[in-house]
Amino acid sequence: MRIALFVTCLADMLFPEAAKATVRLLERLGHEVVFPAGQTCCGQMHVNTGYQAEALKLVRRHVRVFDPYDVIVTPSGSCAGSVRHQHAAVARRAGDERLAEEAGQVGRRTYELSELLVDVLGVTDVGAYYPHRVTYHPTWQDLEVFLQLLPRASTGERMNPYTSMWTGITPGDGPQAFHLVLLDNGRSAVLSDEVGRQALHCIRCSACLNVCPVYERTGGHAYGSVYPGPIGAVLSPQLTGVEDNASLPYASSLCGACFDACPVKRSSPADEHLVELLVDRLTDYRAHVHRAGDGDADGSGAAAVVSAILAGVPGLPCVVVPPGLPPEWLPDSVNVLRDDGLDTGRLSAVDGVVTAAAVVVAETGTIVLDGSADQGRRVITLLPDLHICIVRPEQVVAIVPEALARLAPDRPLTWISGPSATSDIELDRVEGVHGPRELHVVIAG
Repeated sequence: MRIALFVTCLADMLFPEAAKATVRLLERLGHEVVFPAGQTCCGQMHVNTGYQAEALKLVRRHVRVFDPYDVIVTPSGSCAGSVRHQHAAVARRAGDERLAEEAGQVGRRTYELSELLVDVLGVTDVGAYYPHRVTYHPTWQDLEVFLQLLPRASTGERMNPYTSMWTGITPGDGPQAFHLVLLDNGRSAVLSDEVGRQALHCIRCSACLNVCPVYERTGGHAYGSVYPGPIGAVLSPQLTGVEDNASLPYASSLCGACFDACPVKRSSPADEHLVELLVDRLTDYRAHVHRAGDGDADGSGAAAVVSAILAGVPGLPCVVVPPGLPPEWLPDSVNVLRDDGLDTGRLSAVDGVVTAAAVVVAETGTIVLDGSADQGRRVITLLPDLHICIVRPEQVVAIVPEALARLAPDRPLTWISGPSATSDIELDRVEGVHGPRELHVVIAG
């Protein structure tokens, strides 16, 4: 494909490497990139600051330079947006309908680089890697979604009855001096929390309040905060301290209705909170909990954790595994014994067992095995003294009824809540009576 590069004045003056990288990338994908020499600024800064006459000249030049090309790419999203949305409008304001039509045609052939790759070329993986944090900057066009998202999620209305937009000062209309004061109010501390920061995605629509059974019965004043309901129970303790909101973490039935209703699926980070609750319960049971690396698609993170757990075993550790356990979960540093009906003598001699799970209950800290190929027979998790169970976050549910909904009653179910333990009449804890003395849970991903 022959593609015209609109380098933009921004990239030309400040970020030339971005334009060069765009060319290298597209040529590596087999496309011809040409640079129309007559190009200049798109006029975005002129339009945004009220210089319409100056912007009109730039629109005419842009149309003349890029009209011969079927596909135009730019490394700047805002400049692509200006060409697509501002150029035709500038021409119409000047009364030039022909230019408006031509500008519209050029705009429809103009793409930001990622748009071109995904929407036109169908490329989603270019082997790129960016090891830093990025910020999403919404544009005017994003209001198409946000103007309707909040009222629909909050009250079911198509639009708010009255909306004011503040974009600065309008002479003769409204305040003639505008000051924007941004208060941190504890949000930097929330942002530093790897789990809690998800609450900052909240758009304050109140959808979670409308469906919460706790809020329905207690009302907003019971939360003692300007942020009531499920999002308040998560956000208020982070903003003003747990000691001032000691009861709020318990203001939940763990039904998950708030997460289902949330339009951004982040106002109550349910999945991560369930995992954190599970970790708390397992630790309380004296189980050992490990986290494998995020985005660990190939299982190497889980294998590294298994290797570390078994590092204290003298010699070459030997573990028994069910026949369907993914081999990538197992390190090369252990001797793997696949269960094909091993007798109790062989099972009693191994150093441990590694299995997956069917479902995990956060509230009770319970792992459920159902005898599937990656979990195996009951006996292989009863005889060894060490059980390593690898679970995935999506397998974690809030309460026992949700677990039952995922399980089949005709399967051989084993419910494991911590290492095997019992107490005698003196309440002395005895471990390893009818199962492994050590339980290690690896949360993969």
